[in-house]
Amino acid sequence: MFTTGLKPPFSAMLIPCSLSTTNWSLDQLTLHGHSTYDKALGSVLLAHQIREAYVPITSHFNAVILVPPAFTTHISLPGITVWRNRRQPAEGTTLEHSGEAVLFSPGGCPIIVATRGDSLVVAHAWQKSLFDSSLLAHGTPTPNRPFASVVDSILAILGATTEKLAKEVRAWVFYSIDSQKYWHSLDHPVHGAYNQRLAKQLTLSPYTVSACATVVSARVHLDLPQIISRQFTGRGVPWTQVDLGQSVLPTDDFHFPTTRNIYPEDTNRRYLVVIKRH
Repeated sequence: MFTTGLKPPFSAMLIPCSLSTTNWSLDQLTLHGHSTYDKALGSVLLAHQIREAYVPITSHFNAVILVPPAFTTHISLPGITVWRNRRQPAEGTTLEHSGEAVLFSPGGCPIIVATRGDSLVVAHAWQKSLFDSSLLAHGTPTPNRPFASVVDSILAILGATTEKLAKEVRAWVFYSIDSQKYWHSLDHPVHGAYNQRLAKQLTLSPYTVSACATVVSARVHLDLPQIISRQFTGRGVPWTQVDLGQSVLPTDDFHFPTTRNIYPEDTNRRYLVVIKRH
């Protein structure tokens, strides 16, 4: 296990795949809470004094933050209550009480934690969480969702809706796939036009293409932590208050498999990320 070493208000924990638990995908969580996976997950949470946890359904990349009352499905593990809502996909949620946690089983997607005062938001942030894919796919100015980026959703939940208020926000980025592994083909027969628009977007303010993306042999390599950082600072958060110190996932494909692994059998395996409020 890896932790941030941070003091309050939260801890970030990275739980690797191992020989005994080779896949932490939260899709395995059952409603009855008695499977082998449920028991393994419960043991990890109890070891870190977590009594209540939320599991957002992140696969729609919709930039939505779902507040805790909207997690309506209750799963009882020994000594723990887990909440989720498969009918309302979301990138993340708020943590309002000590001992609460948010759980993710990503495949290289970074996790954002942001605070303002006593408020704390945790969210998943893939590329399509950070850019409204309908704008890039069709090249039109018609948005597909209320917030273009999950960063905007986070700031809205925190009430940091002006540059002045954004100066009160602190943000951390954790465990992203390395940019060298995360590339998009500019000449792809299906996705090439989208990828070209994405690459062009990263030449505009507040991005600097040299920091956020590198183009090599008709491939654009995306640096998701840098993109997230530029989005926060572009909306008024001071750059000194965006922490990228542990923003990149360890380069160990067995313990931390991503969707870009070279081994096909690994593409559905997942590690576990736990963000706990102190």
